[in-house]
Formats: sequence, structure tokens, C-alpha cells
Amino acid sequence: MPCGQNFLIDKNVALKFTSLIPENYPVFEIGAGKGALTQYLLEKSRKVVVIEKDLFLVNFLKNRFATYKNFEVVEGDVLKFTPEFKEPFYIIGNLPYQISTEIIFWLAKVKNFIQAFLSFQKETAERFLSKEGSPLYGRTSLTVGVFFKAEKLFDISRTCFKPSPKISSTVVSFKRKNVDIDVEKWREFLNLCFFSKRKILISNLKKAGFDAENFFKQNNLPKNLRPHQASPEIFLKLFDMIKR
Repeated sequence: MPCGQNFLIDKNVALKFTSLIPENYPVFEIGAGKGALTQYLLEKSRKVVVIEKDLFLVNFLKNRFATYKNFEVVEGDVLKFTPEFKEPFYIIGNLPYQISTEIIFWLAKVKNFIQAFLSFQKETAERFLSKEGSPLYGRTSLTVGVFFKAEKLFDISRTCFKPSPKISSTVVSFKRKNVDIDVEKWREFLNLCFFSKRKILISNLKKAGFDAENFFKQNNLPKNLRPHQASPEIFLKLFDMIKR
């Protein structure tokens, strides 16, 4: 039996979670565990492709859903996998804490999904949805703001999982915005801007070799602006300038 995982055991929550997916669409599920969501997805979806890293759970899922022709399970790491469907699809998943940050950058690379519904630990979700000016605002929340229209949907009590985690979870919706940005170049750019969160943004850029004086002047930005105070729109303009 795999250890270190928290399995969803509440049927009502599983039904509420899967009801977010419209009927008759392909679905990509991240980390199905024992199939708490999968069983309801299979009843309403054209195709359900599950990726699961744990071999024990892969075999468990194969046996449990062996009679479903619309079911496929892939053994592997979702961060190294790109879902491929011939038509637009939905993404759903109850995510382990360890991959929460990386899954945002992974999701930014996925082009053809309609909407993603992902659950995170509550504190993580709050950080991801934080806005400029918040002490929680950083690389990941900025990336969420640039690439997605994201919103909190509902909380899941920690008692709905077994074993019960210390923190409740939150389900967040992600709709992709119409941006065409190379995600790896974006990450490099963020590393420059947030090189030192305590320092002002212009100092971080100068340290990286960029003279942003004119940019700040043209956009009427205070020179003492810190990275966590700048909006996604400002970062997008700055990224475009540096890219050119």
C-alpha cells in the first residue's frame, strides 16, 4: 500500500467535484489515487485518461475499472507528460502538496484544455490566488494571473480524506487566457525579477544586466517598486521589453 498519500473518501465531495465537468467530454485526471473521482468521471465522460505515478495504484486502477472501455491509465510523472487529445478536454485532479507549484507551470504549457479543476492545500490555494501587494504574492501567483483566469470554487474539509491531512483543501478553477508565452523563458524572467524579493524591482533588473530606467519612466512607475507590488500587466510589459 502506498504511503504519504491522502485519499478522498467522501462520496458527496467526489460528486460535487466531478459535477464541474460537463458530460461527454474527454478528461485528463492527475493522480487518481484509488479512483474516488474516476468512477464518476467514467459515467459521464467520453474518455478518461488518468496519470498515476505509484505502480501499486496503477495496477489497482486497472483492476477496478477493467470493464470500462473509455478508461486509460498511464504510469508516470505528470510533470514529464503532455496529455494528447484530438479535441478540447478538461483537466481534474486532487494534487499532492509536493507538485503544487510545478503543476502551475506545467499547466501553462498545456494548450488545448478547456478548463482545469484542481485541489490544493488551502494555504497553497490562497497563495496562488493572491494579488499584487499581498505578502503571499510571488512567482507562482503572478504566473497564475498572467496565464489564467483563476477562481476559488469551494473548500474540502480535511476529514474528507484518509488519512486526514493537517490542512483542508480548496478547489480552484483555471481558464487559460489568450497569451502566447514561452513558459521556460517566462520562468527565467521571473528569476531575474524576483532575484531578491526584498529589493526593489529595478535593482534586480540592473543586477541582471537590464537598464529599466526608461521603462519605469514611460509607464509612470515608482522607482522603489518591489516585485510583489507589481501587477501581472506590468510584468507582461516588462517581459515583452526584455524579450525584444
